[in-house]
Amino acid sequence: MTSTTTALSFPPLARFRFRFEAIERELRREERRIQDLARSVEISRRDPRGAEVHNEIDVACLAENRLYLVECKTKAWKGGDGPGSEALYRLDALADLLGGLQGRAMLVSYLDLPAHVRRRAEDLRIQVCAGARLPELRGEISRWLP
Repeated sequence: MTSTTTALSFPPLARFRFRFEAIERELRREERRIQDLARSVEISRRDPRGAEVHNEIDVACLAENRLYLVECKTKAWKGGDGPGSEALYRLDALADLLGGLQGRAMLVSYLDLPAHVRRRAEDLRIQVCAGARLPELRGEISRWLP
């Protein structure tokens, strides 16, 4: 992936290795608004039954005392309530658990999402930047942050 002052461009999928460093780089450009930034954040907590639950968030940042979580995916999204829905529910749960009422989440995907997954993301108030819209990632991040 390369970044220019006007757009992001991505190599063909066969040579593409999605790296969330690009997301971090775009967030750092918004440094006037970012209070803290981390990537590959590992989260361990206990569920109501006492079992330990491990999660990882690709990128997390704090802006104006609000937590923003970004999850990056390269998988091919299948129909039904498969991995697309699972990723959204997990991201929504972590944003609520860690960020409370003001927590925000974004799903960035190399491939386009099926329409029903996009609708579910909209219902959960999860921002999505996927497929053909990836070159607009910089603008999406700027609009997403306060």
